[in-house]
Amino acid sequence: MRLATEPDAGSPAGISILLVLLFETGALFAREFTRLRLASSGTEFYLAEYLSYLVVPPILLVLGYPLIRQHSAYFRTLLSGQHCNTRKILLALAVTSTIWLMLFNWEIATSALRIYKNNDEFIGAFPRYSVNCAPALEIALGLFVFSVLVPIIEEIINRGIFLKALEARGRIFALTGSSILFAVFHDPQSILSAFVIGMFLGVLYLNAHTLWVPFTVHSVYNAWTIFDKRCFDGNWISFPNDLPVVTVGLYALVLSGVGFILSGFLASRRVIGAQDTPQ
Repeated sequence: MRLATEPDAGSPAGISILLVLLFETGALFAREFTRLRLASSGTEFYLAEYLSYLVVPPILLVLGYPLIRQHSAYFRTLLSGQHCNTRKILLALAVTSTIWLMLFNWEIATSALRIYKNNDEFIGAFPRYSVNCAPALEIALGLFVFSVLVPIIEEIINRGIFLKALEARGRIFALTGSSILFAVFHDPQSILSAFVIGMFLGVLYLNAHTLWVPFTVHSVYNAWTIFDKRCFDGNWISFPNDLPVVTVGLYALVLSGVGFILSGFLASRRVIGAQDTPQ
């Protein structure tokens, strides 16, 4: 898919979406091959996850160099701090919190109502949480990969290229199409949540007119995920035989809905795009 208009500093027109998809797919295949090789050599699971992603940026840079060079003015504008300010970054942090509220409570609701079945044999009768962090250097590597490299690469590709290129066909089409492309490159179990997050990130980008707002949300959300996986251990739910827990599920559904509404409100043009002039 390629737009017919001439490229300029404010548009990715002329960049082939299919070609970028091919580059992204090739880089992620190389990443998976590297991860499997590391795992087979005895590298710990998470460390293999982190180290294997380091092959993605150089592969994308090499494959995409002709496009980057041809559209250098657009990419300079895309990565500039124009239209970015403290107010928007603070709103981005607020959106991160409301997205977390939405997804965390959705997970509780689907488990409590047995929409999603949790077979964890270590689930306790009462909420149980503990802190047991992985080595600091390992967490630092995870944060560098998933809170810096992953967000900047995915935001440039999905919002900076896909969303803006598809915008000529209408905002709804662009948001939906770019969010689908964003979601399909995630783990199958998280495709739905990745699609929803992609929609919010797209709305933020279109209304804030700067890539650094969705980058902030993406980065902070991923950082929280790293700490959640590598430092916090626990279960909130009762024994599987006690399910469904209807009351808990319904309360969680309400809180998830509140998070969804607040995220949409904070990402709206009325709030985050107020007093701003699009480029």
